[in-house]
Amino acid sequence: SLLIDYSCAATRATWYNVTTLAIHLLNVWLLYVLLMRGSRWPVAAIIAFLFGISSYYGEVTLWATGRTDSLMLLFALTGFLLLEQAQNGLSRWRHAALVLLCAGAMGAKETWALFPALFALFLWLMKGVSPTNILKLLWPVFALLLAYVAVSLGLPILAGTAAPTSYATATPLYGLLKFCSMLAMYAGGGALYAK
Repeated sequence: SLLIDYSCAATRATWYNVTTLAIHLLNVWLLYVLLMRGSRWPVAAIIAFLFGISSYYGEVTLWATGRTDSLMLLFALTGFLLLEQAQNGLSRWRHAALVLLCAGAMGAKETWALFPALFALFLWLMKGVSPTNILKLLWPVFALLLAYVAVSLGLPILAGTAAPTSYATATPLYGLLKFCSMLAMYAGGGALYAK
């Protein structure tokens, strides 16, 4: 999306800000549509509105290079909407769309790797789909995840080089401290641990 912005507007910051805001507004609308499928109008509208004005999301909407989070959320919400009616299976085009959404999210941010688990939990907890049927529905997404892990983490490790995500050199203690720091930050306590 940044390349498209640059192609259309070169270095004019207004264009980047408008695009980032448009993606955020689209995410608010998609969240509202998803919530409307499982709740009443006022509840869905209030939750979507609060998400839209949340100060935790300000960095993403005010900083153009933080757009990767918005794009990943756009792909996730669209994926949830595709899966929302998937109790009886997915058509070929929905499977293809889901894989394309995951591939787009993969290009946006590496935390897309949570998508298969989030999609599976959504189907299991919200839609009552059995684990066996979840695997049948989401096998292309899990296959994409395995390919991603093999290429982005496995190949650099086998070659003896650092992985592009640098997780290959992280210790379990580092991961635990980073996780605790993120929980404290989202609870309003600030960062406990810096890299």
